[in-house]
Amino acid sequence: MSINVRNQSPWEFVDMMWIWFKKPSRRFAVPFPQITLVGVFLMILIYYRTSTINIRVSIEPEVDIGWISSIAASIYYGGTLIGEITQEDEFVLSEELDNTYDIVLKDFEIQDMIAFKTLIRNTMPNTKDRRQPRNIRPLARLRTAEKGHKLEVAINLHGTGSIEIGAHAVRLTGDSIEITFFMSNSPHVEFFFGETVFVLERDGETLAYLDSNLLLEAAGGDPVNYYFRGKLPSYAKLFGKAKLRGSSVKGEEKTWFIHAIREFEFEVDLDQVIVCEDE
Repeated sequence: MSINVRNQSPWEFVDMMWIWFKKPSRRFAVPFPQITLVGVFLMILIYYRTSTINIRVSIEPEVDIGWISSIAASIYYGGTLIGEITQEDEFVLSEELDNTYDIVLKDFEIQDMIAFKTLIRNTMPNTKDRRQPRNIRPLARLRTAEKGHKLEVAINLHGTGSIEIGAHAVRLTGDSIEITFFMSNSPHVEFFFGETVFVLERDGETLAYLDSNLLLEAAGGDPVNYYFRGKLPSYAKLFGKAKLRGSSVKGEEKTWFIHAIREFEFEVDLDQVIVCEDE
């Protein structure tokens, strides 16, 4: 009697709880003695166009991903492939036994920066009315291949909505300014920027610089509160409409992070400033 073992299973659609773009896990992937000047240049270029990506998916109990030992992941924006990666010796297990799985892709190379830039621009809060419609919920497709050894994952982030800014408040205590607001992340696309600097400006005039340890998290699409704090110069006058926009990411001046944070901006109503007593 022969047993028919399929080389690959059919594609299954599963819920994507979030996809998290983080800083690369390392700058150099070769031992120090092997590095040449050309090698350093190439590795730095690769670092500038890479990201560590965490993906969490929720899989129905009837979907069996098997005992896989490698992962091949592809990320698309519409019909364009942003990038793909294969990682060997990977073990995927539901830690909580609740059918949620975390997939970590180290040094994921962004192969099409135009498509990735379009994703960032259409996802980030902005004042240019540049948003993507929310036509679908975030989904991932997966299947097993190579007779159950490999898990193939494909994610398309087009048409999943944009990060939206909710109610905001501006508080002034002495020369300290704090801006708080809510954000809802319907695309479930997370960015861990870390220490960031934002600039508050009105009609081209810089009013203040504000700091934040910024993680744009999905939180299941529920609103999350964020805080930005800084010092207000004595000459700055708070009135009218202003913009709070991303300026820099500390320690990441020459990666795609700096471009991404500068796509983040929203309008602030300075006529509604709450003046607090200085303790």
